[in-house]
Amino acid sequence: LDRMRKRWARKSRGLPIRRRFGLYNAWVRTLKSYIELRSRSPDGECPEFVQRHHGLTDTDLGIGLLVGKVKDRAGGLAPTLASVVRQQGFTEQLRKQFVDLQAKIEALNLATSDINANNILVGWTEQHGDNLVIIEGLGDNTLIPVKTMFRFLNRASIRRHFARTFIHLERLDRERAAQGVHNQEQTR
Repeated sequence: LDRMRKRWARKSRGLPIRRRFGLYNAWVRTLKSYIELRSRSPDGECPEFVQRHHGLTDTDLGIGLLVGKVKDRAGGLAPTLASVVRQQGFTEQLRKQFVDLQAKIEALNLATSDINANNILVGWTEQHGDNLVIIEGLGDNTLIPVKTMFRFLNRASIRRHFARTFIHLERLDRERAAQGVHNQEQTR
């Protein structure tokens, strides 16, 4: 909670900004997007590429958001896309999944605010196999929700977020490859 308050103070830059939900604005934005997505779904289910939300609860540190566990093949917590690329590289399979994820988000016209390699997990389920799951960064973060109102603006925003993340993933892949060459030279 202290971290959130410090971050909040940094974001406001000393200005007397009061937001309706204070520290929880990002959660409200994410939950609103999640509810909208579920209500538009023909079967009322959430797509496999969005983390499930189960509600709110009180904790000793304040409000807690209850979310579904995204698992890896071993049943543990799924790693972030960034950590997988650092370990295994930006493989063709991951590239295809990343492009497919962007296409799914564009098709559903989901507004995005913070898509990056640390907000996407590499999960696994029996039903869908390996898949990418967004855990944060959904919703329109503007005062006037223009991305929600205008599909072409939202599409441009989605493409910008994904292009930035793609460049970041390629850079991580190059760094991993360079580190591998460096380690091979040291062992000789």
